[in-house]
Amino acid sequence: MPRPNLFSIHQRLFANAQVWVCGLSAIISFILLIQLDLEPRHFADNYFIKAKLSLWDPTLYTTERPFGIYWFYKIAGYDPVWVVRLQNLLSALAWAFLGYVLAAPFRNQLLASAIILGTSLAALSWTFAGWHTAMLTESLVATTFALFCAAFLLFQRQPSWLRFFGLLACAFFLGVLRDTLPFFLVAFSALVWLLAWRDREAPKLQRPFLRRFLVFSVLLLAFSSWSAQMGLRHVFSLNNVMFQRILPNPNYATWFEAQGMPLALLTDAPHPWEGQWASSYDMALYKDLRYIPYHQWSFFEGKGDLARFLVSHPVYVWQGVWHHRNDIFRADLSNYTGPPPHRTIFRLVTWLWSAWSLGLLLPLALIYLYLAWNRKVSLTPLLIAIAAFINAVLAYHADAMEVTRHCLFTRWALLIATWHALLLVLNFAIGQWKQGVKVNDSSATT
Repeated sequence: MPRPNLFSIHQRLFANAQVWVCGLSAIISFILLIQLDLEPRHFADNYFIKAKLSLWDPTLYTTERPFGIYWFYKIAGYDPVWVVRLQNLLSALAWAFLGYVLAAPFRNQLLASAIILGTSLAALSWTFAGWHTAMLTESLVATTFALFCAAFLLFQRQPSWLRFFGLLACAFFLGVLRDTLPFFLVAFSALVWLLAWRDREAPKLQRPFLRRFLVFSVLLLAFSSWSAQMGLRHVFSLNNVMFQRILPNPNYATWFEAQGMPLALLTDAPHPWEGQWASSYDMALYKDLRYIPYHQWSFFEGKGDLARFLVSHPVYVWQGVWHHRNDIFRADLSNYTGPPPHRTIFRLVTWLWSAWSLGLLLPLALIYLYLAWNRKVSLTPLLIAIAAFINAVLAYHADAMEVTRHCLFTRWALLIATWHALLLVLNFAIGQWKQGVKVNDSSATT
């Protein structure tokens, strides 16, 4: 009778212990969240009205909002209270699962458990939890992105069809929540595919999967662009960009006039639109019939002209991002989320999972960059940060209104990337220390 493999038994027990810690952490986070008993905010009736359209109705996929949030409202039964409850539950589960995946490389059970618990506490941070009561997409974006990161790390460690389909599912649901997020997916999938293609040591099994992931992301971007075009979701934000950033500069305005934009309609009295918003003058832009020629341009040609303008004016692109860097990376969004609860656990976790606290760990981030450059640790956090920054540039130039909220995803991505990078540095340091101990022990023995 073969003797049992004690090492494999210990490994299974250790893995099961991590599962229990993961489940317990999710339960604790969920209980603490539901005890707040917060009321839904930023609720608009028309959101649920559109969500009640049939799944087979093409109109559902070409409305003024990406359809992902409507799917979620269907699951929640069109009840704002249940929307908040489900967002609390999904956030608790997603962050605990991400902690479980991040803790997998660590052999020490106490340290792995601490990592799971520390990551799962992000669900209590007001940086994320403050959006659970808002009838907006931000809470789902944060939750789905945490699941996407976990799915990609699982696939990266051991590629398989099951894990690949899990990754595609997370990518799909992330991409249908905001129109700019497919650009992140394309940038990230392109970066990881190029890295695997150039790296001869990369597992050959990963390469065809990553190529399919890139193709899937491109198709998702094409579908999202079609949906936005059919739903005219780009028009209001395009108007804001025109009025706030283009018209104040005569050179820029003349460039768009040469492309066919009826500039005279926007500069003549009684409603000069320079420096205004699309909703200014009591929505006169959408009520006055004399603006029909402008609407024809903005509906069908404006989006393409703006894309060409950004490509041909790189100084404008980077100058705008630099001048508004505080809006893009600013941490204060209390006008949406309200202040964090007075309970100590929420304020402490909010501080820990904030840009300010992670900024204190900048030296460790520099160590990570050094190790990543020398291929000692994974480049995944760096690729996430690069793709998130590309997304921030596109989100900033897509709309002049609510820049801070529209670029919020970038800050979340940087937080997760920094946390992952710090854990990689810690794991590398532990490995180097253990290797040094082994060398010393072998030297003492000889």
